[in-house]
Amino acid sequence: MKRIILWSLATTLIFIVAYVLLNLSEFKRFAQVLPTYYAKESCTCLFVHKESEESCHERLKQWLPIKSFHKDLQNRLTEVEALGSTRRAQFINQHIGCKITN
Repeated sequence: MKRIILWSLATTLIFIVAYVLLNLSEFKRFAQVLPTYYAKESCTCLFVHKESEESCHERLKQWLPIKSFHKDLQNRLTEVEALGSTRRAQFINQHIGCKITN
């Protein structure tokens, strides 16, 4: 019985590792989703809706951690680092709003 359980666990682990290795580029792309979303939405919240920084952070609170957040009031730019990826969004105008710059 122990042999069957160990064999099943080993086989499952091999399949999981193979799946991750075959789809590594997709996992790297997923890591960019959180900082991209947070940068764009925080830019919109701050510069289009003109809400306070605390209000924007409360609205955009995520289950996954944000490592750093910076805002540049002079250039109307937000920068967010999360999951090993850094993304920026910049305010264009009231009609267009913000766009991702990197």
